[in-house]
Amino acid sequence: MDPDPAHVPRIERLESRSVRDTDGVTWLVQEIRDWGYDRRASSSLVFTSDDVMRRVRDYPANWIELPATELLRISFGV
Repeated sequence: MDPDPAHVPRIERLESRSVRDTDGVTWLVQEIRDWGYDRRASSSLVFTSDDVMRRVRDYPANWIELPATELLRISFGV
């Protein structure tokens, strides 16, 4: 049975890019807006590798243009 669409959380994917860290691990970085799970309906950056996922709520508006090293620092809250 399909869930009621009025109660299905909605995640809007805004932009994304892939970066590689100094260990050769590839990260998918996606800017998302979470309309269903997060009562703030705020944007976040989600960093995903094969083994790890990180979510960052405070990030610069020009994140898509940042060098990979600087973007990955943001994923650690630095």
